[in-house]
Formats: sequence, C-alpha cells, structure tokens
Amino acid sequence: MCNCTSENLEIPGLVLAHHPGMTLTHFERAAVEPQRILRRPTPETHASTDESTSMKIVLLALLGLFLGALGGAALGVGAGLAWVEIFKTSSFEGYSGMLVFFTFMPLGAMVGGLGGALLFGVIAARDAEIAIRQEPPAPFDGKIGH
Repeated sequence: MCNCTSENLEIPGLVLAHHPGMTLTHFERAAVEPQRILRRPTPETHASTDESTSMKIVLLALLGLFLGALGGAALGVGAGLAWVEIFKTSSFEGYSGMLVFFTFMPLGAMVGGLGGALLFGVIAARDAEIAIRQEPPAPFDGKIGH
C-alpha cells in the first residue's frame, strides 16, 4: 500500500478516490487499514475499563437473579410437595395446593434469586479482580516453524 490517507486510498492495482458521502465497508476498511481494524482495543480506545467491568458485574448479577429465581421456585415447589406428604396436610378445598404454590414457591424464588444474584455477582467481581491483560501476539516474520 502506498499513500494511505482519507483523501486518496491507493492499493497496488486499485485506487479509491475519496468522494464526500462515500463510506467504506468493513472489508474495504480492513484491506486499506489492517493495522487499525485488527488492533486489540487499548484503554485509550475505550472510555473506561471500570465502566465495562461494573456493567459486566451488574449484568451477571441480573442473570444470576433470574436463573436463581427459576431454580428456587422449582425447588420451593418440590419442598412444598414434600411438606404436604410428610406432614399430611389437609387437601380440603385445595389447601395443600395453595400452601405449596402461594407459600413455598415464592419463598424458594426469593431465596434462589438472592442467592443466584450474590453468587454470580461475586464470581464476576473476582474475575474482574484477577483478570490478566494479555500481551498482543508477536508480529509475523514470514517464517513458518521455529
């Protein structure tokens, strides 16, 4: 490549003259400026790594809340059914069913949701603490094998 500017983009055998309003596709941009497109993001290119880390923690905590609530509700129903069988709760006018679905299921969903959110949040926070920045790969020297 020669003379790679935004005004006149030259590729051997091909010249792309820049016209107002002309936009390059991702593939054209990668062919013209491979070092800019393929470069790993740096802290300078991102507004803040702290924002993305806290966003990751919050999103994983919400995912844990959702999955924990589903799992806790299922376990609550199982615990309620076991309670009804063990303690021979009366089924008169659906009392045992109301006990299971209006007491044990919501309690299980609350406990499971809080537990899941806490677990996923702690895992995400620990991952953010011990994240090791990877070194960019060495440039290819054209030799195959070592």
